[in-house]
Amino acid sequence: MLKKHIKSGFKVLNNKIFKKTYPLKINYISTYNCDAKCVYCNIHQIKNFGELTTLQSKEMITELAKIGAEQITFVGGEPLVRKDIGELIDHAKKEGLLTTLTTNSNLTLKKIKDIENVDIYITCLNGPKIIHDNIRGKGNYDKVVNALKSKKIKAGKIITTILTKQNLNEIDFLVNKAKEFGCLINFQPVFHNELAKVENDELSTTLLTQKQVKEAFIKIKRLKKEGKPILNSYKSLNNFIEKGYSTFKKCHMGKLTITIDPKGNMFQCYKEVNHKTKNNGLQKGWSLAFKETKITNCKDCFYGCHIEDNFLFDLNIRAIINLLKISSKFK
Repeated sequence: MLKKHIKSGFKVLNNKIFKKTYPLKINYISTYNCDAKCVYCNIHQIKNFGELTTLQSKEMITELAKIGAEQITFVGGEPLVRKDIGELIDHAKKEGLLTTLTTNSNLTLKKIKDIENVDIYITCLNGPKIIHDNIRGKGNYDKVVNALKSKKIKAGKIITTILTKQNLNEIDFLVNKAKEFGCLINFQPVFHNELAKVENDELSTTLLTQKQVKEAFIKIKRLKKEGKPILNSYKSLNNFIEKGYSTFKKCHMGKLTITIDPKGNMFQCYKEVNHKTKNNGLQKGWSLAFKETKITNCKDCFYGCHIEDNFLFDLNIRAIINLLKISSKFK
């Protein structure tokens, strides 16, 4: 993993110096189908959208690897509902990509052979059982915990916690669970999410105030200083404390990362995903679609993964040191 990040770093420098772009990190929304109904996500309501076949997905991975991709993250929906997810993960590894799976863990232990080549396993834990199941669905807490405990998963494990009014007082519990399971934990405040198709009024009972976000991340920063296994970089933590979310003078999404929806439509980031684009890699070819991806410099960003990536692509020293420390913990 460290070698892969170093290789990616040279490509970032190439972008800085020579303005060369790469689909360095592919965020592949492999399906909108999902076997969960989280209170802050309506993605399961998207019906009859269609998705790339196994062959089409493999061709996408191969072509983007040829023009500079180094990593791929399989997201959804729930990627494990795809019958071919193991085949896609294995193909990405064959093409030399670092593979990440983001899952709700409902199907993990049933499909353990399909994920044996995953490098990073990310799942969501939102608090003690009663709180977590109220947010993510009855019975999900046990499945998440069983997956995090499982020695059959060889990948580096990461917990993502979506901070809401319901679990704001559970930060210590969650950090201690991450330490117990030997994994890292990443914190993300809940927000109006274009990808999850949730409007602000639907989040009225879960959204945090700016004061709550600030206080939560002051605490998380203190816990990180105490040596707790927190993934968020200090740069990101300070950003949440000072601004709540983030603004960028220059966003690198679409120049060094790409997001692809189930049908093969290509976008600069999760925030820009919509169904009206004509920038389809299946129709144009993946290399051309990447070159023709519309780049917008929006004024704010709520996606924690994009925020961290932007700090890295800006060569922020604290973000880079944080990534190197994380890499040293994983295989």
